[in-house]
Amino acid sequence: MDKQIERKQSWVLKYKWVVLGAVLLIVILFGYSFSDIGNLRVASEDIRTGVVKKGAFTVQVLGNGTVVPNDIDLVIPRTVGDVVEVHVKSGDYVTPGQLLFTLTNEELKVELSAQSLELAESNATLASRSFELDEQLTKLEFEEVRLESEFRIVDEKYQALRKLMNLDVPPISALDYSQAKIRAEQFRKQWKLAVQQVENFKQKRDAQLEQYRVNVTVAEKRLENIRQKVDSLSLKAKKEGVIQEVEIKPGQRLNLGQVLGKIVSSNDIFVRLKVPAIKSDKLEVNQNAVIESNGRKIQGKVIRIDPNVVGASLSVDIALEQEAPFLKTNMYVSGEIKVFNIEETLFVEKMSSLVENSSTKIYVFGESKKFAYLKEVQFGEISNRYVQIKAGLEEGQEIILTDLDDARGAEKIIIE
Repeated sequence: MDKQIERKQSWVLKYKWVVLGAVLLIVILFGYSFSDIGNLRVASEDIRTGVVKKGAFTVQVLGNGTVVPNDIDLVIPRTVGDVVEVHVKSGDYVTPGQLLFTLTNEELKVELSAQSLELAESNATLASRSFELDEQLTKLEFEEVRLESEFRIVDEKYQALRKLMNLDVPPISALDYSQAKIRAEQFRKQWKLAVQQVENFKQKRDAQLEQYRVNVTVAEKRLENIRQKVDSLSLKAKKEGVIQEVEIKPGQRLNLGQVLGKIVSSNDIFVRLKVPAIKSDKLEVNQNAVIESNGRKIQGKVIRIDPNVVGASLSVDIALEQEAPFLKTNMYVSGEIKVFNIEETLFVEKMSSLVENSSTKIYVFGESKKFAYLKEVQFGEISNRYVQIKAGLEEGQEIILTDLDDARGAEKIIIE
């Protein structure tokens, strides 16, 4: 009987399925690396794109704000009172001197009568005292004249006796001469004393009358002040313009200092914009601006930049360089401030959350527009809708503006 010989199987045959599986896996992996399988796919309708352009680039700062009057005249009563009649309503055009409100105050009327009486009494006291003092002065002046006359008579006699005493043989006695001299000196002193009394009394009289005149002046001023308060119960417009915020009603009791309304000029206005505080370093006085309201535009110029930041914004005042009858106070408007121009540069529509003067990676379309590749681009100034491109892109290239957070930094994406 022949003995069957057992042959050993080759290791290749023994492990052929393992070998075939390994080869197949290598082929699959190699093909995957050169295919689109695994790349992020994005629907074209889900993305926003932009094309790089070249040309003039204007840097602008945008803001919103309101129309503000340059001068506001507040209508405020000088005294308390009750409203009798309201002659205007909000939005009325008023002129200087036009009656706006009529008030009443009974206490003020009583005070006016009392002060009028006080002034009359002060005038009467002044007149009476002036008469009394003038009468006393007249008596003193009369006494002065009398003493002067007596002195002249006595002194004339004394001068005659003195001439006689100078003769070689005087016809009068020395005693008569001495008595005449003493008498003349005595009358002279009395007369001089009377003159001094008149002068002193005049000064005293003037001082007393001045005090009475001061009392009269004080009473007159008090009366005038009360009269002005009474007159102010009829409140009139001080300037031309539109009256606003009239909310009081007849019968209402008004407090001192309460604002009854305000008059604003419809022509003397400016615009106060609120702009992002982050743009404050770009703003300067005298920069040109454009204000827009309901599709209508008007030129302006920056006249003031508020140094104080409120929240995330600051105020910028714009003077209007043209008449704008369509603009009314408190109207909401938008505006743009032209910071500067770059004559020629690359730019594209800006993306959200883009930081000015920064480098970031974005997706740029390939030639077929079916693929987009991640590329680092250096951006510059940011304006209203556009951002300047400093490096990384060329004119005509198209980029993806939409944020693709799902891409997670993939080097390539597929556009479907």
